[in-house]
Amino acid sequence: MKNSKKEILHSDACRLIGEAALSFAMKGIEADKKSIANFFGKELSEDLSTDSYRKELLTYTIGLLQEPDEKF
Repeated sequence: MKNSKKEILHSDACRLIGEAALSFAMKGIEADKKSIANFFGKELSEDLSTDSYRKELLTYTIGLLQEPDEKF
């Protein structure tokens, strides 16, 4: 099964969010969507050597974190 670029990007973004949340939790830091998005935004703005896929991934990840929560 071939995954589209968007599916791979979404999967990688979800993995990044999970890894960041776990990292914060392991350090005893309470984190919400905004603080995780700020963490990725800081990484994006500070690391000028980041490759183009990483930049795209970080931008997409920040966008996911900034979306409003869905109401069920």
